[in-house]
Amino acid sequence: MNLVRTARRAAPAVVLLALLAGCSRPSHEDGKDRIVSPRPSESPLGFEVPPPPSPPLPPAVDPSHWPTGFRRAEAVRYPDAVVIRAEYTGEKYLKRLAATWGVTMEARTEVDFPGKAWHQTGHNAGPGTFWISADWAPSGSLLTVYCTASSAAPKALDFLADCARFDYPDSTPEATARWLRDTWPGLHAAAEGLDRGAMESPALRSGPVAILLYEGNAEPYGGAYRKVHLFGIDQE
Repeated sequence: MNLVRTARRAAPAVVLLALLAGCSRPSHEDGKDRIVSPRPSESPLGFEVPPPPSPPLPPAVDPSHWPTGFRRAEAVRYPDAVVIRAEYTGEKYLKRLAATWGVTMEARTEVDFPGKAWHQTGHNAGPGTFWISADWAPSGSLLTVYCTASSAAPKALDFLADCARFDYPDSTPEATARWLRDTWPGLHAAAEGLDRGAMESPALRSGPVAILLYEGNAEPYGGAYRKVHLFGIDQE
């Protein structure tokens, strides 16, 4: 037998086996041998695989056909937010809300909204957590506000009702806060037993603003949470 010729034939197979072994390499963390799988972005031989393209967004639902019942969140795509009122910045409203609930707001940053916009967010120091975030058009006019509370936070519903008290011209802050309190028991019942994701309320249209309520579970909020989303809509 020619040992040199046999070794030459076996070399490619040895290289392939080495490559495959490298993809399912043993790990010795904590003194235990484990098999570490390739990262999702890699093929079995270690080559980068491009992520699949994102599916196209469904068309936005016309306001005349907005749902009227509770449903899983994001089952309906609402129109992109528009400015609530020209030159209405919401500064006074947001400063009052943040000061009342001990929320420290960070500096504004420029984001894609879609299109360029300004974004600001902040949260309190607990116990329990409140979050506030807002977006403005490049002109400085307010587009949208989110208020979120961990469900275990004391006075979570009071905080969210206060968030619904917008102060734009011709607003009805007490009526929107009352709607929130009246609607939440039904939303809470719909969300019971939900281990992940969220349930969404019907939208309230109040002048140039639409309001949506959410209740669900998500890791970024430490589990159970409640959220209010207020955003500008076309009135045509």
